[in-house]
Amino acid sequence: MINSRKKWCVYELDILHKYKKYYPDVLTSRNWWKYYDDLWIDLLNTPPFNVQCKNVQNFSMSKAFGTLSYMEKNIKWKSSLENNYNIIHTHIKSKWDVVILSQDDFFEILWILKANDII
Repeated sequence: MINSRKKWCVYELDILHKYKKYYPDVLTSRNWWKYYDDLWIDLLNTPPFNVQCKNVQNFSMSKAFGTLSYMEKNIKWKSSLENNYNIIHTHIKSKWDVVILSQDDFFEILWILKANDII
């Protein structure tokens, strides 16, 4: 049986490998910089995103809200990160991999895509 820490590490590395296609220099904060790990940023070099990976059995929306709030509160004073979008990668009931972000961030990204005639 795989313990929860190992499951989390495997999930984080899986997400990291998916990001490599778009961000060749992506790194995990736990291996490279504990400072960012303490801000709950799991992947580095992924602008415009601050990425948190959550591989937990029962990740609820209240936990998602708490995680996004923590990230926003603690990143605010760090100017190189505060303009990034805070996102969470997680599983929903082990069936779907989802990305969670605030509604304001979603609509800002949508506006940027529309303003640049991408959609």
